[in-house]
Amino acid sequence: MKSRGLGLYDRLKAWRVLNKLMSNDSVEPVLLDMIIALYLYKKYVLDYFDALIAAKSIARNVKPLTTDKEIIQTIAKKKEIINDLRELHIG
Repeated sequence: MKSRGLGLYDRLKAWRVLNKLMSNDSVEPVLLDMIIALYLYKKYVLDYFDALIAAKSIARNVKPLTTDKEIIQTIAKKKEIINDLRELHIG
């Protein structure tokens, strides 16, 4: 979507729509992970894989096995991140 020129907010809206359309029984529910990862990638300037690891940890309320300080510091802001996404009407 980024390569098609969609901005952050438009991509988040698209992921939100997809999340509502797809059944959790038919696919692994990673859409929420992708929404959070995109937000983390943009706001905290994490690289793609760090953003995915942090997003999965936030979405599942778990601590990852990592020594990466950026991931750990980002996950420590979980409440702030969730509140920011709710303000965007996502999550």
